[in-house]
Amino acid sequence: MNREIGGYMDISGNAPAEMEILPGALSFNSCRNALEFLIRERRYKRIRLPVYVCADVFQAVERAGAKALLYHMDENLMPVDVSLDDIPLVYVNYFGLAEANVHTLARLRHPLVVDNAQAFFSRPLPKVDCLYSPRKFFGVPDGGLLCPGEPFSNESLANFNGMPRAVSFEHGTWLFKRADCGASAAYADRQANEERIRGLPPLRMSESTRHLLAACNIEYAHKRRQANWRTLHRALAPSNLAPSVLLTAGDSGAAALCYPYLNKNAAWLRERLAEKKIYIPHYWPGLETIIKSGSIEHLLLEKLLPLPIDQRYGANDMTYMLDVLRGVINT
Repeated sequence: MNREIGGYMDISGNAPAEMEILPGALSFNSCRNALEFLIRERRYKRIRLPVYVCADVFQAVERAGAKALLYHMDENLMPVDVSLDDIPLVYVNYFGLAEANVHTLARLRHPLVVDNAQAFFSRPLPKVDCLYSPRKFFGVPDGGLLCPGEPFSNESLANFNGMPRAVSFEHGTWLFKRADCGASAAYADRQANEERIRGLPPLRMSESTRHLLAACNIEYAHKRRQANWRTLHRALAPSNLAPSVLLTAGDSGAAALCYPYLNKNAAWLRERLAEKKIYIPHYWPGLETIIKSGSIEHLLLEKLLPLPIDQRYGANDMTYMLDVLRGVINT
């Protein structure tokens, strides 16, 4: 593109173009594609994955030509029956609340890949490759970040810099549609965008996504999520079946993706809350065939309600959601 100066304003004026959310990160069109690039450039042939993980991770491993070796977790969400060998291991920082486990594994294993797709506010660690998905935390159409724990070779960096840059301007209209028309009106458009991203090869992050992300108020989002967590936890802790490792992290000030509320009637509650226009995702349908009945993964798959605590909402919203939840539970 030829250099242009002047004329009408666009999103590039909302924040400095050179602003980096995570200094030193390589920016991609999705977290999935960042993982695919990582596996290819590190030349991993086998990689250990948790059975409880987004299906997109399996897709990235397959597209990179590596073999996935699955592992299970104990009640503290730590890997079990995994040898201390040199096969790289992917660990998910679940809901941004498994930070203590991340630090433990960083001392024990190398190479280690930390999937921080649900943990945007978790800082990168030395000698640990860390992946991030900013669109799970902010209103951007796509994008993923890779913070390398060790430098890539010049060849790998040349491969990254030689990739085309994604173009996102046609695919972010659902963000504005939700703001103007509501979540239901924009849902189909948002799902179409997810399918679009799923089919793309690794590309560098689009300029539009980069500018939108640079304009996000990270500190505000961090503090608001912490405050919303505390509001929900004060009310729901006595009935929450979630592993203590997650709740302890939230009490310690982690800015989580969500409040992980485990309830034996989660599926029914999710449907009733949706009727009240409170939308709760399901992490992750489709894993039933590889997850053991009675395991911690099965508990999370079947009983988890990841309640929203993001920066769009404040104390009044949390109180309203609690009132609706209590009303549904008591019907």
